[in-house]
Amino acid sequence: MYIVIVFLSQNLTPKMARLSLSSVALRDSIVHGLPVTGRELGRGQYGVVFQCAEWAGKGPLAVKSVVPPDEKHWNDLALEFHYTW
Repeated sequence: MYIVIVFLSQNLTPKMARLSLSSVALRDSIVHGLPVTGRELGRGQYGVVFQCAEWAGKGPLAVKSVVPPDEKHWNDLALEFHYTW
């Protein structure tokens, strides 16, 4: 039983988290459109943060454009989103 749980958590959870992240992003872009970004506020390991006057009826806010370099980083990002959302 323990081996099955470890297998599921190591293999299926990242895939489900990534699917969840993708579906929420798609839903938000359909419902609210893409945010109109302003000036660059900063850069980090995974992406760039931009100023945004308004998006989804909220503002002002910051938008982070994230492009992980490889599959492991995509999984890490998806899991972070999955466990904090």
